[in-house]
Amino acid sequence: MGGGDFRLLVMNELLRLLTDALGLSLLACASVSLWTLRVTVAAAGRKLTAAAVAGVESLVFVLAFGAVLSSLQDPVRIAAYGLGVAGGTLLGMVVDERLSNGRSLVRLVVDGSGIEETTQLREHGWPATRSEADGVNGPVAIIAVAVDERVLGRLTHDLDRVVPAAFRTVERLRDVRPTVLPVGMHQPHGHRPRASVR
Repeated sequence: MGGGDFRLLVMNELLRLLTDALGLSLLACASVSLWTLRVTVAAAGRKLTAAAVAGVESLVFVLAFGAVLSSLQDPVRIAAYGLGVAGGTLLGMVVDERLSNGRSLVRLVVDGSGIEETTQLREHGWPATRSEADGVNGPVAIIAVAVDERVLGRLTHDLDRVVPAAFRTVERLRDVRPTVLPVGMHQPHGHRPRASVR
């Protein structure tokens, strides 16, 4: 066998190895992305769609995981699977943000009256509702904001600037009946708030 033939053989083997690793990585990526999509769809209450996605996701998972189990001594395939899972997690999160048409309730607990914080949030278009409560260290305010999940990232960004030290929870809402809000205020059915807090 000549040097050219040996190089061609090595190149073909490397190409086969890379193609195999890429295919496995893509399968793992698809499996995890579909899992994330299924959870999102199920949380939105779309049962039939969630079941259909679950069926496809299980088939892709079996193919990907079966390929890894059949070659546990192959570090390239194991690494490819790990990269696919990581990529699928990122892709799934992006898809979740893009496809989500649900609503979330963000609840904050701030020390004191919370009037200044509520006013700042309203000035930037967030429909903040404030109520007074007793905290373990004295008077607190509970500020609630219901928003479309598509703009939850922007609200979180503003909250990090306006009330960085506040205790914060986020709940997904199953049923929302919007009400009429002042012009410029974020409506929970897709209108956007004004520019973020600077």
